Amino acid sequence: MFSLLAVTRTATQVQDISNKNIVAAKCIFGKNLSLNDTGNEVVKLQKYLELKGLLVMSKNAVWGTFGKKTKAAVIKHQTKVKVPTTGYFGPMTRSASCEV
Repeated sequence: MFSLLAVTRTATQVQDISNKNIVAAKCIFGKNLSLNDTGNEVVKLQKYLELKGLLVMSKNAVWGTFGKKTKAAVIKHQTKVKVPTTGYFGPMTRSASCEV
C-alpha cells in the first residue's frame, strides 16, 4: 500500500557534501489549474484530492476535467492548508500541497 506521500511525490536519491545519502522529494504539481482545464495534471490533482478525502468521484465520472466538484474540493483543501479560498490551484496552493 502506498502512503499519500509516495503517491503525491517522486523521491530521488541525492548526495550531500558529507557523502551521506538523503532523499529529496519533488512535488508532482507543476502547473496552475482552474475551472475547465483538462488533462493529466488535472487527473493528478483529482487523485490527490480524492486521497485527502476532499473529492468523491462517481463510478461514471470523467477524470481529467476541472469542473465544479474539483473546484469545490480545491476550496476545501485551501481552507485546510490556510491559503486564500479561490478554487484556483495556483502557486500558493501548489506550494502548500507540496510541503512535507
